[in-house]
Amino acid sequence: MAKDNDNEIPYESPLSKIPYTQGLLDYLVPDQIEKNMLTALAREGEKQNTYGGFTPKVEANTPQGLSNIETLLGTAYMPQAMTYSGGKGPSNKQMINAAILRAGLELGKGRLPGENFGVALNRGMEAFGAPAKTLAAAQLAQRKASQAGSIGDSQAYAVIRKDVEAIIPDISSTFGISKISPARAILVQYLNTAGRESYNSSGISSIDKAITDRSDLVLQILTKDKDNLLTVNDNYKGNIPPEIEDLRSRINAAIINDSKKPGGGSVIKQKELD
Repeated sequence: MAKDNDNEIPYESPLSKIPYTQGLLDYLVPDQIEKNMLTALAREGEKQNTYGGFTPKVEANTPQGLSNIETLLGTAYMPQAMTYSGGKGPSNKQMINAAILRAGLELGKGRLPGENFGVALNRGMEAFGAPAKTLAAAQLAQRKASQAGSIGDSQAYAVIRKDVEAIIPDISSTFGISKISPARAILVQYLNTAGRESYNSSGISSIDKAITDRSDLVLQILTKDKDNLLTVNDNYKGNIPPEIEDLRSRINAAIINDSKKPGGGSVIKQKELD
């Protein structure tokens, strides 16, 4: 039995508890080698009593639920698929350890038929750089995908803006809404939302139709009354979609508030909001 140098906790080898060996395995295997193996296989949160009074140290950047050795193997062969606890990918130490492992396994094959020592060594060096190349390629692909998504979004938003600007004058004119009124801004926002929802669900090619259909629906359901408020056409009374009713309510509120300002329109009766 030896003591853990880190915290002076007596260390009792698990090998000493194997029946019928009379402690021979414990005698043959140095405690430090045992501790190294236990640390490699340990997972975060495991207690010291699991390993004979020794608390294995799990590396801080090890993905949750994986042991040190599992993290090493994962970093060596598929670093792009590992979710590290730091959230920033493998540490430099982990990448170096992974590279050494890959190179060691490759050189462990010995010289292949027809190879001289230099060729074998070069093969090992290529294996040494494999984890870094794999991770770099994955990160580059991720950046390109992100950039492509940003470009696609920019193009879609430009289409939405163009379509709304083309169609909003007709609606504004029909409802008697001026270019600088808050009510017009509410209409623009409503049609922008329709375009974005369509883009998110069906792609950029669906934007034109979505905005046109939504504006046509608004013109079919709503009309202007004698007080310049929006009301529901007779064919749709009692059957107005909730989103159109919400739009009507917000536009009417904006028209009323605007009419109360100095120089605004005629005072509108509150009952017209009902």
